[in-house]
Amino acid sequence: MKPFHLTGTDAFGEEMYLICPTCGFEYVHPIRVKVATGDGVTVIENKETRYVQRETAEVLQAKKNCGVRILLEYVCESGDHGNIILQFHEGITYFEHERLPELKPEEWRTLWRT
Repeated sequence: MKPFHLTGTDAFGEEMYLICPTCGFEYVHPIRVKVATGDGVTVIENKETRYVQRETAEVLQAKKNCGVRILLEYVCESGDHGNIILQFHEGITYFEHERLPELKPEEWRTLWRT
């Protein structure tokens, strides 16, 4: 796994942007956000936001670490698919990456876009 990078400036000014943690490509689409606590997980997708109150894998991991678990699911335009994960535990926020199976372009469904 390549290190995570936020890089450069762009046409919008001094903003930093995410580079794909797998291949380094700069065109990364957020497709889902999950925020898990010990009670349930809030899922934000392209057309809906829902709360799931059951023990999903994310909820169990948050409960195990006694802290919130935030997952940003992404796909990059070169085809990489994964989760960028922030896990809070005992005052420290850990940063992880998880590769997921490749998606077909029609499955990308970018979170929100004008």
